This record gives sequence, structure tokens and C-alpha cells, in this order.
Amino acid sequence: MILRALSFLCLLCLAPVAGAQDNRAPEGKLWVQVAVLDRLDRATNEAERYARSFRYTRVFVAQEGRFAITLGVVDRTEAPSVLRNLIRQDRVPRDALTTEGGDYFAEIWSARRLEEDGTGIDPDFSTALAAEEAHTPDDRRKIQESLVWDGRNVGEIDGIFGPNTRSAIRSYQSAQSSPVTGYLTPAETTALHQRAESRRRAAGWEILEDGPLGLRIGLATAYFDQPETVDVGLRLSGRGPASGALLSLLSFTGGRSVDSLYDSAKREFARDTPILDRRSAEGFTLIGRSGSRLIYTHAKRARDGTRGFIFSFDSDSADLLTPVAQAMLLTLEETGIRARPRIADAIEATPRPRRDEDRDTRPERRPDTRPDPRPDPDERAPRTSDNTGGGTVGTRPFDRADRTEPRTERPRTERPRTERPRTERPRTERPPAERPRTERPRRDDPRRRREDRPRREGEVDSTGTGFYVSADGRIVTNFHVVDGCRQMIVDGGDEVEVLAVDRVNDLALLSHQVTRTDAQIARFAPSGPRLNSDVTVVGYPLYGLLGGLNVTRGVVSSLKGLRGDETFIQISAEVQPGNSGGPALNARGYVVGVVQSKLDAVRLSERIGDIPQNVNFAIRAGIAQTFLKANGVEPLIGGERDRLEPADLAEAAQEFTVLLECIK
Repeated sequence: MILRALSFLCLLCLAPVAGAQDNRAPEGKLWVQVAVLDRLDRATNEAERYARSFRYTRVFVAQEGRFAITLGVVDRTEAPSVLRNLIRQDRVPRDALTTEGGDYFAEIWSARRLEEDGTGIDPDFSTALAAEEAHTPDDRRKIQESLVWDGRNVGEIDGIFGPNTRSAIRSYQSAQSSPVTGYLTPAETTALHQRAESRRRAAGWEILEDGPLGLRIGLATAYFDQPETVDVGLRLSGRGPASGALLSLLSFTGGRSVDSLYDSAKREFARDTPILDRRSAEGFTLIGRSGSRLIYTHAKRARDGTRGFIFSFDSDSADLLTPVAQAMLLTLEETGIRARPRIADAIEATPRPRRDEDRDTRPERRPDTRPDPRPDPDERAPRTSDNTGGGTVGTRPFDRADRTEPRTERPRTERPRTERPRTERPRTERPPAERPRTERPRRDDPRRRREDRPRREGEVDSTGTGFYVSADGRIVTNFHVVDGCRQMIVDGGDEVEVLAVDRVNDLALLSHQVTRTDAQIARFAPSGPRLNSDVTVVGYPLYGLLGGLNVTRGVVSSLKGLRGDETFIQISAEVQPGNSGGPALNARGYVVGVVQSKLDAVRLSERIGDIPQNVNFAIRAGIAQTFLKANGVEPLIGGERDRLEPADLAEAAQEFTVLLECIK
């Protein structure tokens, strides 16, 4: 027994050769770990007790901010027998173990230092402990704020250094190649504040208040263009290094509730996508991914409704914009609704990007001189009705600017639809605002329609497809279907207005002054399509050559587009010119995509020497839903029902699918 003990003590005398960040046992050795404790004082007191027998006792900061006590190292081959003997002698607890120490961070206490200075604490760590004890609550809150701006998650800014704040400090120290202790030295604190202040200045961070919305929030004013008014509040588009980001500031009054916003926001994420979901009686926070985009949705209950925001940006911008989003989560407050101040007055109007024919370029910007169109609260009608918009921003993963265009840059009464009065067009129906369209529209023979309708100023230049998404006649199609058109005609009769476009995601929202029944509105699938699932494309391809509504069937051949683009799904159902903007439907007749393009087989064959077959693309339904919500339309979601027979599906789709004609 004595020989075994002496042998063990000799083995423990082998001090490890390890740096501050690499505390693995030397090759061929293992640490003898006797305890892992949550509190520093308990760990050092326990370590002192072991140090009376084992002179190489150490305390390391380990994973999750806990403190590991080790007695030294032993040969790997001898480790099992040595550990058994120590346990049998009752010198170590029965749960003691040997480990390589891969999860050990900085060493903060050692028996050898205890012999030298009577404390055992590492000098730098001792300095950090003393500095933290001297912090006031305001000092601690300032450190938490700076950690947020450095991209660390501290949870609440409450001046309490709990597990979240300790983890954030360790993350910061690791990034700076400092000893990972979870306690900041004065030098580290100074460097952290300087980094945070530099980021705040670059972002133009200000705490701003918007009287008409009744909220106060921190905004990175340097990263956003001047806001646009939407039904649910304000929408701001990112610019400069934040190009492609979208922010909606939400202010609901009346019937719209936090609960309904929560349900709507949660549908943005696929069912199998991990999200942070914090919900309480006061409101909720949802953080997660939709495709390659990160979405932060945060809302609080207010005295007269709901206040919140939805912030979406590409994952490539995460390092820049995650701190902004985290800081916004911590600054949102409700204020009373009044006329002033306005956020639009605080954000300087800057040139807005403009898109040319090349999707992959960033053309020159043009000045955007639109004033804030919102009337003062005391000049407008009280907001007592339930808003229909979800306020959700887009989720396009492309790294481009100019995501949306305003509904119009002039008051609606000044928008020139045609050079001749609208009343000159022969009509037999009632005025549009009163005309419910319950009969089957005349879409079975587009050639006949071309002959019997009044001739417009110009010949039809191009055609596309769209589909109704609301009872008040909103239509979704592709942006490239409406791009450059002076007039858009639906079903060979009425003119429709372009309300909003998303150039990057290639989407457009049109307004047709008709009333639609439930059967005449497309419903979106409650979840994304599965690989190799059935898909049906409905539209009006090759106008004038093919007669009426055209239906093709295929499967979802890939859940991504070219080069892994998660904005699209790839389908084998054949599409032709004119199908653009039409619905891609699953077997239950629900929209899983908006038809967008087909692969240019001729050009590709010149490059690869082969002709690709049936490579077609549709924009994911989730992207379209986000676009609709951002523009005040709540998309309808389909419920559970059986698969439709192909003929029944085609009949159902004919009720909500329309022909669109462009006159330039």
C-alpha cells in the first residue's frame, strides 16, 4: 500500500506543460479530476483541502463557467489502477475521474502559488476579481451593453453577472486570445468599451422615438434609408454595409394582438428549424433562420395594442447586424401616441439604389426625396380597426440592395394610368368597388379576349401569370412581369395597379378592384415541399399560341436553386414564357412556390456540351408570404385536406390564376 501511494505521488509530481488556452494533459498523461463546482469560493476552499496532500492541485475554469479541481497528471496506462486505489483509500470521491482536460480553459488557482503568496489565485485573475467587486450596478450594465455590441448574448441588461454574462465574457476573451476566465481585467474592460463604442459610432446608433407609432427604440441610423409607411408601421431598407437588410417597426392598435403576431411570425420558420422562442405575458421574442436569412421578431403588449419590430438580414451580415438586433431587443419601449417626434426626421435621407437590367450589378443610386407621408395622429381617423398586415420583412438570401419599391412615389390621385380618361373604356359591369366577381372569369380563350376588348394605346408587349391572394383583389406575380410596363391588364379587361415590388426576390404585388370569394383566393401550403413531392404549375404560357389556362405536372426535383440558392425550389414541371408569376401547387392545391424561370438550355449546352432537361425554378412560398406581409397582406394558409384529383386541382386553380398583359 505504501509503495502504491509513493508511486502515485511521484506520478502526480509531473507538472503539465500547458499554455493559458491549451490545458490538455501532456501526451501520454491524464488529469486526475476530483470535483467540478459552480462557485469560485467553494472551488478554492476545496482545492486548499486537497493541496495539503497533493502539491500540484490546480483549479481551472471549465465549460459553462464551472471550476474543475485537479490533483495533477498520471500516466495514461497507469490511470485506471491509480484512480481505483485512491478511491479505495477514500482519498478522492467515488465520482473522481481521469480526463485529457480538453474543456479546461485558464488555470486560476494552484497549490504552488498558495505556498508562495498565501492565496493561490493567479495575479491577473486576482486583479479581475478586485475590479469586478468595485463595479457599481451602472458599471456592470455598461459592460453588458458593450458585450452586446461586440456580438455577445448577455440575456438581460440588468447589472447582474449571471451565467449568460459570464458566458459572453468568456466568448469575448476567447476571441481576443486572452485567458478565458469569465472575469474581465481592467485592461480587458477598457478594450471592450472601445470596441463597442467604435461599432456604435459606425452604426450611427441612437435611441429614437416615433410619436405616431408610440414607441422608443435604438436604431442604427447609418445602416438604413429613410422609412416607408406601411399598414403596420414603418419599413426601413438597409443600405451601405447593411444592404439587403429589412426592418419593420410595428405599431398595432385595435384588434390585432401579440398572440396573432406570434402565430404569424412563427410560421416564417420551417418546422424542423431550431429557433429561440421566448414568450411571456408581456410579449415574445423569436430568433431563427429562414433560408439563409436571420430573423429577429420582438413584440410587447401596449396599453392600446402592440409595439414591436421584425428585423431580417442575410447570414453574411450576421457579424455586423447581430449586435444591432440584440441591442434593439433591449431598447424597445412603449410611449404614448402623438404627432412628434418622428423617426423619419432623425434619419437623413440618402440615395437609394436602383436596379438596371443586370441582376448581378449595383447601379448608381438616385435621390429619394419622398417626405414622410404619415399624417399627424390628430389629423387622421382613429385606428380602431384590425390591421391585416403581418409586418414581416423579406427573407431573400441574395446580397443585393434595393429590395422593395414604395407603392408609389406620388399621391395616388396623381398617378397617370392612361392619357385618356378611364371612363372612355366601355364597361357593362358595375363600378369596380361594388362589383363582386363570382362568375367564372373568361380565361378559357385568351385569343378571343384579345379581339373583343378595346384597344389600348399600345400593343401588348409581353404576358405573364399571377394569382389572387386576398379577398380585395391583391395579385402576386414576378417583378420581371411588370418591369417597365406603363399598363398592366388582367384577364384582358381591367387595368391593375402595381402596389409594391421586390426586385431582388423578383416579386410584385398588384391591386385589382374586385371582391374575391374564398374559393377564388390561393392558399399557401402550411409547410415547405418535400423532395420528389408532386407539383403542378398553372399559368398562361406562350400567349396566342396555346389556348387558355395551361397545366403541367412534375415533381420537386431539388429544394434549392442554382449553386444552392435557398430562395428557390427546382421543379420538373415544364414552364414556358408566360408562366412567370404563376402558382406552383402541391397535391392538395396549395401554393408551394411562385414560378420564376427555366434554365437557358441553349446557352448552357454551349458551355457543358449537353442539353439540360426540365430544369425550372420557383420562388419558395415562404419568401412570397414574407413579401405579402411586409406589404399589408396576410396570406391564407391551407388546412388539412386530402390530395386532389388532377382535374379537380386544375379547376380549383383556374379560380385564382389570371393572365397578365404588359403594355410598355
